[in-house]
Amino acid sequence: MGFAEVAALVGGIAGLCAYKTAQWHSEGMMDWEKATIEHAGGSDVSWAALVALRAGALSLILTVLAIIYTNPPLQITGFSTTKGELKLFLTGMRRFGTFTVWCWTAQGVYFALALASSLGVALPQPLICLQWILFEVSLAMALLVTIIVTFVLVPVGIKRGHPVHFMFTWYVLAMHNGNTLLMILELVLNRFDIHAYHYPTVLAYGILYVLFAWANERYGVGAFYYFFLDYTRPYALFAYLGLFAAVSVFYWMAFWIDVLFESYRVIGWVLVPASNAIMLWRMPEKK
Repeated sequence: MGFAEVAALVGGIAGLCAYKTAQWHSEGMMDWEKATIEHAGGSDVSWAALVALRAGALSLILTVLAIIYTNPPLQITGFSTTKGELKLFLTGMRRFGTFTVWCWTAQGVYFALALASSLGVALPQPLICLQWILFEVSLAMALLVTIIVTFVLVPVGIKRGHPVHFMFTWYVLAMHNGNTLLMILELVLNRFDIHAYHYPTVLAYGILYVLFAWANERYGVGAFYYFFLDYTRPYALFAYLGLFAAVSVFYWMAFWIDVLFESYRVIGWVLVPASNAIMLWRMPEKK
């Protein structure tokens, strides 16, 4: 397996996303006319609570990003296409290359736009559309990150004797658990919905991360942060298909949560405590 085959797959998915987005847009299926400042900044529950959430979330996200940027080097295992496994020491902006921090940063952009909308800033419609897309993608990716950390990364790390204690510092817990709590609260308070015809946007988000990972491996740190992105492995096509399948599954999970909430509003306030079922707040003991 090589780069050409994987690049063809990613390019094919990108082309399909562009085609369907253009088709649905021309047919008026995307509902971009709903992207108004009243829709983006208002709440059917409590405008004051929404503003407080958005201001608090943005402050938390910026604080965590500042801590990550200034922290001592983080040692991780990287995966090079030519040298195999490597020890990487991530500092400064290189800390922003992991998928978790990517998603956390995207949430920061969302909450910045959302807070501006709530405070009546006259954002142009393209930015309101971006705010809507980031809400949809951020909710889906928050669920993905939380579930993968809780049920895959932590248990496997403990079983293999890898250090996982850093995942239980407060600022890392904010990115792994607080991310989902913030987006579920947004779902309850805001006026956006998860739109079925916006599905290509989550695939585009995955494509953007793949393109970044390729550039980072070649021109940055010299390795991938995740083994399944190594396109030289024999199962690379299946790994990349699995990546896009995963972001798709979590987008539709977010969609159906939203459908359920829109049908039974009281469920929204159950979602917040219920989401703790997919979270780890303390490091489990090794069995």
